[in-house]
Amino acid sequence: TFEGLSQPVNHALDLTDGVILHEVLFDIDPKWFKMSKPTDSGDNWVLKFNNLKKIYKVLTRYYEEVFGFNAGDLDTPNLNAVAKDNDVDELVKLCQLIIAIAVQCERNQVYIEKIQALSNTAQHSLMVAIEQVMSQAPADNGDAESEMIEEQLVRLQIEYNHIIAEKKELESTHHGLIEEHNRLRSKCDDMLAEREDMRAKLFELERAVDDAHESGKHDFMMRAEIDQLRFDLEKCETKLNESEMQVESQNATIMDLNRKVEDLTRKADQAAKLKDQLQEYRHAAEKLQKAEVAKEKYRKRLEESGDMRRQVKTLEEQNFLLAEKNQQIEEEYRKVSAYKPMIESYKEQVQQLQSKSNQLTLEKNRLEFDLQRYQEKVTLAELEKQNDSEQISLLEERLRELELTGGHMLSDAMHSTGEDDGDDDESGATLGVTGERMADVFSDKAQFELKNKIVTLEREIHQLRHNKDDGGASQRIVLLESLLDDANQMKSKMESDYLSAHQRNMTLENEIARLKNTVATGLDHDVSLQLRSRLNQSEEQLAATKRRLAEIEVELEENRKELVIARSNLTLIDKDKLDALAQIRAEASRELGDLEKEHAMLKTRCGELEGDNQKHLERITQLLEEKDQLQGQVVQHKDQLLQKEQNNSDLKRTLAVLESKEQNSADQIRQQLMLETQKSVRAQDQITQQQEQIQQLQIKMQKAKEFIRQQDRMFKETKASSNAPQETFEEAVTSLRAELKASHEEVARLKAQLADRNTNMRREQQLMISAWYELGRRMQSSNLAKNHRPGATPQTPAPVSWLGQQRRTLDIQTRRR
Repeated sequence: TFEGLSQPVNHALDLTDGVILHEVLFDIDPKWFKMSKPTDSGDNWVLKFNNLKKIYKVLTRYYEEVFGFNAGDLDTPNLNAVAKDNDVDELVKLCQLIIAIAVQCERNQVYIEKIQALSNTAQHSLMVAIEQVMSQAPADNGDAESEMIEEQLVRLQIEYNHIIAEKKELESTHHGLIEEHNRLRSKCDDMLAEREDMRAKLFELERAVDDAHESGKHDFMMRAEIDQLRFDLEKCETKLNESEMQVESQNATIMDLNRKVEDLTRKADQAAKLKDQLQEYRHAAEKLQKAEVAKEKYRKRLEESGDMRRQVKTLEEQNFLLAEKNQQIEEEYRKVSAYKPMIESYKEQVQQLQSKSNQLTLEKNRLEFDLQRYQEKVTLAELEKQNDSEQISLLEERLRELELTGGHMLSDAMHSTGEDDGDDDESGATLGVTGERMADVFSDKAQFELKNKIVTLEREIHQLRHNKDDGGASQRIVLLESLLDDANQMKSKMESDYLSAHQRNMTLENEIARLKNTVATGLDHDVSLQLRSRLNQSEEQLAATKRRLAEIEVELEENRKELVIARSNLTLIDKDKLDALAQIRAEASRELGDLEKEHAMLKTRCGELEGDNQKHLERITQLLEEKDQLQGQVVQHKDQLLQKEQNNSDLKRTLAVLESKEQNSADQIRQQLMLETQKSVRAQDQITQQQEQIQQLQIKMQKAKEFIRQQDRMFKETKASSNAPQETFEEAVTSLRAELKASHEEVARLKAQLADRNTNMRREQQLMISAWYELGRRMQSSNLAKNHRPGATPQTPAPVSWLGQQRRTLDIQTRRR
C-alpha cells in the first residue's frame, strides 16, 4: 500500500524498530509527521522503545487535534512488549491506528484504491481493523457531563473577563510609563545637547586660555568663568546620571510589564480557545435541542399517521359494506331481468290489441258515415213524398171544380185548362225552381246537421269510452299522473344538478386556464411541461367522471322508462299475476331509489374529486415554488462555499508568508494570526449557520416527501373506489419523487462538501498554530545556540518589538558615553 520505503517488509518483526512506521506516517501527512527520522537501533530494545514512544505520542496528538478523539478512548498498545519481546498483537494495535489515519487523511482516496487492489481476505482484515479503531470514537456524554462542562466554561469565561480587565489596566500603565519614558528621553536629549554646548564653550575657553598663556596674558575673570562653567558641567553630569538611573529603573519596570503582557496574551489566547470551545458546546446544546424538537415532531407525525391508518380501516370497512350492497343490488337486478321476456310478451299483446282497436274504430267510423248518408236519403224521400201528396190534392180539387161547371164553360174550361196547363207548367216550373232552391237549402241544412251529428256522436263515443273504462282506467290515469309528476320533479332536479355541475365545471376550467397561464409565465420549460401534463391528466379524470355521470343518467332514464312501461302494463295483466307484478314494482322502486342514491353519491364524489384535484394542483404549484427556493438557496450555498475557498486560499497564502518570513517581528505575526483566527471563527459561524439552514432544508424536504406519500395513498384509495385511470398521476408523482430525490442528493453533496471544508479549515488552523509555536521554538533555540556557543559570551536575545529596539539603542548609547 505504501511505496518508496527504505527497506522491504517481509515480516511483522521488521516494523518493531519504528523506522518503517515513521516513513509510512511521513507519506500519509508530511506536514504533521515531520519529526526527525528514528535511528537504526539494531537489537537495542531501548532505542526501539524510544522510537515507538515518539511515534505513538505523535499519533495521539494527531488523533486529538485533527480527528477530535480523546487519547484515553483509544486502545493503547504495549510498546515495551513490542520493543523487548517483539509482541505481534501489540504491534497490530499500533498498525491499526496508522491504517485508520491513512483512510481518513486528505490522500485517503489513493490508499483506498490501493487497498481495493489487494485480495479479499486482506481487504476484510483491514476493514475489521479500521472498524475496531473507529468504534473507539468517544460517544456523547450525558446531561451531567454537559452541565459540568457548562459550569467549567462559565468559570473560564469569568476568569477570561478578569484577565482581560487586568490586561487593559496593565496596558494603560504601560502606556503611561511609555509616555513618561519618552518625556525623560526628550529631557535627556536636551541635557545632552546642553552638555555638548558647554563642552564646546569650554573647549573655546581653554583654547583662549592657551592663547592667553602663550601671549603671556593672564585673565582672572576668564578663569572664574571657566570655573563656573566647570561647576555647571559637573552639575549637568550629576543630573544626567540621575536621569540615566531613572531610565534604567523605567526600563526594568517596562521589562516586567512586557513579561506580564506576554503572560496575559498567553492567558488571553487560552481564554479565546476556551471561548471557542464554549461556542462549540453551545452549538452542540442547540443541536441537541433541535434534535429533541424534531423527535417530538416525528412522534406527533407518527400519532397522526396512526389516526390516518384508523381512518383508512374505517373507509375500507365502508367500502366493503358498499361492495356487498352493490352485489345485492346486482342480484335483485338479475331477478328483475328474469321478468323482461314476460314484459316483452305483454308489450306485443298490447300492440296487437291496439291495432285491433284501431281497425274497429275505423270500421265504426265507416258504418256511422254510411248510416248518416242513408238517413239523409230517407229525409229526401220523405220530402219528395210530401210534395207529391200536395200536388195530388191540388189536382183533385181542380178536377172536382171542372166537373161542377157547365159545357160552355168546357172550352173556357179547356182554355182555362190549357191556361191551367200553362199555369200548371208554370207552376210546375215554379215548383221545380222551388224544389231546386229547397234542395240547396236542404244541402246546407244537411251539412249543419251533419256537423252537429258528428259532435254529438263524438261526445257519445267519448262518454261510452269513459263508461267502458271507468273501472280500471281511473286508477291508470291516477298512476300515470303521479308518474308524470315524479318524472317532472326528477327532470327539474336533474336540470338543476346539471346547471350547478356545469357552473362548477366552468369555474374549474377558468382556474385551470389561470394556472396554465401562471405556470407558463413563471416556470421553466420542463416544469411547465410537467404541470401541463398533470393538468391534462386532471382534466381527463374530470372528463371521465363526467362521462360516468352521463352514463349513469342515461341508465337512470332507461330504468325510468322501463318502470313507466311496466307500471302502464299493470292494467292489462290478469289478476292472477298482480301479486308478482306488485313485487316487481316494489323491487323496481327500490332499484330506482338505490340508483338515485348512487347518482347522488357519484355527484358528491365528483365534487370531492374536483376539490381534491384543485387542492393537488395548488399543492403542486406550492411544491414547485419551494423547489425554486431550494435551488436559490443551493446557489447561495455554492457562492458561500466559493467565498470560503477564497478565504482558505488567503489563509494558505498568509501561512506561506509566515513560513517564509520567520525572522520578521513577532508582534506583526501575532496580529496577522489574530486576524486570521477571527476570520476562521467568522467562517466557522457561517458554516454552522449553513449547517442549520441545510438541516431546515432537509426538514422541509422530509415534510414534502411525507406530504407526497400521503397524497399518493389518497390517490390510490380514490383509484380503488372510483376505478378511474390513475397511471398519469402516478407518473407525475414519480417525477416529483425523482425531483425531490435529486434535490436531496444535492443537499447531501453540499453537506459533504461543507464537512470537507470544515475539516480543511480546522486542519489549517491547527497548522497555523503549530507553525506559530514552531516559529517561537526556533527563535528560542537559535538564541540559546548563540548564547551557548563555545567561546561566546552569553547574550540577551535581540528584541523584536519597536520598544525593545529603542531601549537597546539607548542602552548602547549610554554605555558608549
